[in-house]
Amino acid sequence: MIGHEKSRKVLWQRNGLKIYTKLKANKQLKTRTKLKPMSEKQTIKTEQWNKITDEVFEENGKICLWCGKPAKREKVDGHHIIPRCYNDHSKANNYPVHRFGCHTEITDKNIDVRKYKNKIAWENRNAEVK
Repeated sequence: MIGHEKSRKVLWQRNGLKIYTKLKANKQLKTRTKLKPMSEKQTIKTEQWNKITDEVFEENGKICLWCGKPAKREKVDGHHIIPRCYNDHSKANNYPVHRFGCHTEITDKNIDVRKYKNKIAWENRNAEVK
């Protein structure tokens, strides 16, 4: 063995291989820091956006505008048609969709819901080009 390594204790032997004691850390692992709580200003904005989402969701017959399937209010998010950075938090800018699946697909693929109104239009976009 190399001089700076400590000798290890063999726990048992299996199939001709020696199994040694588990490694131990010199220091304890650091705990993750907690998330900062939402500011008062952001809490108010979020509450207002959720009220607008509720209204638009009710007006559209409680369906996801992206996939067209019925949804429960707890599982619906209001997608901003025009990005949030432009501070347009109006009913006209709210696009209620399923939180998981539909909203994730729209944001991950950077889909412009002004151009593609629903999932069918998005899937048929290549047929328009031909």
